[in-house]
Amino acid sequence: MRRRIHGRGAYYRISAGAYTGWWVGEYYPNAFLRGQWWIKTYLPARTLTFPANTPVDVFKYGTDGSTRTTKTVQ
Repeated sequence: MRRRIHGRGAYYRISAGAYTGWWVGEYYPNAFLRGQWWIKTYLPARTLTFPANTPVDVFKYGTDGSTRTTKTVQ
């Protein structure tokens, strides 16, 4: 389960193993969700704006959830 906690960011609830029931904060590249979690279409379409002169890492994922391409844009 992935849940956004007010003022804390996104967290994942561990569902198996020694840490069942614990929550871990989303923190790339250590803890993150691969692939699509929820598909949402916004009408009208939304625009994503990157800060000027600031490097931003972007990723392409394969259908199996593996990272295919990583690029830093600016």
